[in-house]
Amino acid sequence: MSQDGYTLTEMLAALVMIGLAIGGLTEGMRSLGLIQGSTGRVLADDRALRATHQTLDRLVAGQGPFTTGDPRGFVGQADRFSFDCDGSAPCTAALAPAPGGERLSVSGPSGATTAVVLRGLASVRFSYEGTRSVDGVWPPAPTSGPAQPQTLRAITLLGGTAAGEAPITRARIWAEQPSDCAFDIIGQVCRKAPAP
Repeated sequence: MSQDGYTLTEMLAALVMIGLAIGGLTEGMRSLGLIQGSTGRVLADDRALRATHQTLDRLVAGQGPFTTGDPRGFVGQADRFSFDCDGSAPCTAALAPAPGGERLSVSGPSGATTAVVLRGLASVRFSYEGTRSVDGVWPPAPTSGPAQPQTLRAITLLGGTAAGEAPITRARIWAEQPSDCAFDIIGQVCRKAPAP
């Protein structure tokens, strides 16, 4: 540097250093924005999974028992299930394709519908766990031999990813028998309680 000020070379060198610093800061902010967006998507997916679990749990809470041949008519397929929840309107849960994933729509006893979108899953389906079998439909297909009644124990929502199929959530049916049940341990069914 001379006594008269900066030379042109020194000025250009200073501008290059300032440009590099600004470029580095810009790239850092862009990377931070990408990380923040990715974290937001993970949190949204987690909220959707939690909402799915709570929605299915609330739907089946206090319901049941559901047995094969049940007059309340629990019917389950891979993409939907329904049952008579209060005598006036059916409770239902259904899966349908949605942009970027699958939509779970649940209608409860009040008739209000709740929808949750499960993103990033190739396929989603229901599976039903009975006292003697796990199947993709309820009531399960009859087997050879004498028909033995089964009680529905849980409804599992399975999701497919690139790594394979894994459980997303599981809603347990806690009721084993109605409160006025006289349980027949040999037949594994409720009989009408004897009159007092």
